[in-house]
Amino acid sequence: MSELTSDDAMTPSHRPRRKPQRLFLGVAACALSTAVGLISLRYVAPSRPAPAPIPNASAHPLALALHAVPAALALIIMPLQLHAGFRTRHPRAHRVIGRTYAGLVGVASLAALRIAPMALGGPVSAAGFTALALAWVASTALGARAAMRRRFDVHRGWMTRSAALTFAAVTLRLLLPLSTRVMGFDFVTAYRAITWLCWLPNLLVAEWWLRRDAGKPRRAGH
Repeated sequence: MSELTSDDAMTPSHRPRRKPQRLFLGVAACALSTAVGLISLRYVAPSRPAPAPIPNASAHPLALALHAVPAALALIIMPLQLHAGFRTRHPRAHRVIGRTYAGLVGVASLAALRIAPMALGGPVSAAGFTALALAWVASTALGARAAMRRRFDVHRGWMTRSAALTFAAVTLRLLLPLSTRVMGFDFVTAYRAITWLCWLPNLLVAEWWLRRDAGKPRRAGH
């Protein structure tokens, strides 16, 4: 969902090879996003199994489903939107999927605001998830507006931040077993911290990435 880079204009024979580490991280992030997204679709299964005693599973089951399912679908399609080759070869599909992604984030984030006050862990968890939902919908809306105004540099920045916040679903699921099973923290205590740690570091990494790429030449286009 961002503008084309100068690398996108190169032919395959002249395009520089990607570093193995960067390629590995990209493939791993894509695989994790898809896997977590597919697993999260369990909330529309008849029994709706939950991995933890989530209060919203019984208090607000519809709102929980309206959050989990669109968020899962956004997570699944997000890597495709970030793929430079796909953007270059299929700009129309990129725009259609981008609008779909923005709509999914809008529904998921609004539902998140409904269920956040009942989050496991009390006010600390509620505040963490509320802040995440607000940052998520705001970054996505700003990115969509920038695209409509053809300000693709700005669009790229906001959608990179949006993607980092979407990826919070993955980091949350990685941090929970790491903090409880490996490090031995109490589940509720760990959950309170993870409601913030699942997205703030992601956002910081996105900001670092954007600043690092700020000096690279780019051309307008979509």
